[in-house]
Amino acid sequence: MLHYLLQRVLYLFVNTMKLTYRFKMTGIEHRDAALAAHPKNSCLIPIWHGQAFSILTAHANSFPFLVMASRSKDGDFAAYISQKFGYEVVRGSSRKGNVDKGGKEAKELYIKRLNEGGQRGGITVDGPKGPRHQCKPGIVQIAQATDCLILPIVASPARYWSFKKSWDQFQIPMPFSKIIIRHGEPFRVPKEINTPEEMEKVCRELDQRILATQKDADLDLKYWLNDRGSAHCSKCGT
Repeated sequence: MLHYLLQRVLYLFVNTMKLTYRFKMTGIEHRDAALAAHPKNSCLIPIWHGQAFSILTAHANSFPFLVMASRSKDGDFAAYISQKFGYEVVRGSSRKGNVDKGGKEAKELYIKRLNEGGQRGGITVDGPKGPRHQCKPGIVQIAQATDCLILPIVASPARYWSFKKSWDQFQIPMPFSKIIIRHGEPFRVPKEINTPEEMEKVCRELDQRILATQKDADLDLKYWLNDRGSAHCSKCGT
């Protein structure tokens, strides 16, 4: 009972914060291109674990959106809030030793839903425990299985609290903050990746693409705060 009450309290906090934010979506031409490139209009979205708060609130109750949450008690909080915000949640955890904790089943269901079409699949690619800003192979494997393009999405809030001592330096935007949500150029992974070295190379390339998108987001925010509109981005939305 206490666990459920804590989920409710956390949701009310996140939702209250969300209602104060001002979001601006930039680079939306990349989003449209990624969806159009898939026969069923699906795409994959890599998310840095530390930016999950901004990305989650920005897309609440908008498009069909898949998210993955662990089966741990901590995962219960993420799953509850995500469901309240209209996301479809797939639950599963990474292997521990030789024991599968639902990760394989969750991955198969995730692939199935993307192949059925019309979904944006968000994955915290450097979770659950880091290293920070280093993608794990999971999103690449799902992209291969679904033929989805990977669409980097990052956040750049004007003011935020950051948990500097946590591995992901988790960010919570301050109330009434302006927040840029930037879409980067879509990325198609190779159909064949035959060695761990090749997989490592693809993951590191994805890291760099997300980090480059972050630089664009920070520049978009600079223009917005200076009341120079969308001078940097070719297409913007609110």
